[in-house]
Amino acid sequence: MPKDMGEPQGTLMQRTIALMQGKDLIRLSVDANVNYFWLKKFSKGQVDNPSVNRVQRLYEYLSRAKLELV
Repeated sequence: MPKDMGEPQGTLMQRTIALMQGKDLIRLSVDANVNYFWLKKFSKGQVDNPSVNRVQRLYEYLSRAKLELV
């Protein structure tokens, strides 16, 4: 999504965390099939080296778009 359409900027991790703001983490963990306790830490930036596959799955769920890998 182009910058002018409101996509958060930064790394994939930063953009994903930004998309998570205001979301119900319990519902998000169920819907995105991501462990709740991991998700809670990740939302606070407390996961030092998150799995790129997990972050990608979460990003794609939140953005409702397939991530374009170059």
